[in-house]
Amino acid sequence: MGEQQNPNPTPELDGMRVTRLPRNGPRPGQSTSAWLYGKQRAAERLLDDPRSQMRGLIGRRYGRS
Repeated sequence: MGEQQNPNPTPELDGMRVTRLPRNGPRPGQSTSAWLYGKQRAAERLLDDPRSQMRGLIGRRYGRS
């Protein structure tokens, strides 16, 4: 006879669940321009923070230290 087929081909995935992430966008009632302004401010803070690893990555990419 042939090989026995396993009724569940991925038994290790039985306990896994899908987690839905919240959408990326303005909150209900918030304008798109206000949301974009907040994202821009957060990115500037991340790049200006001396402890941030992003600062080193951006600096090397554009020839800055």
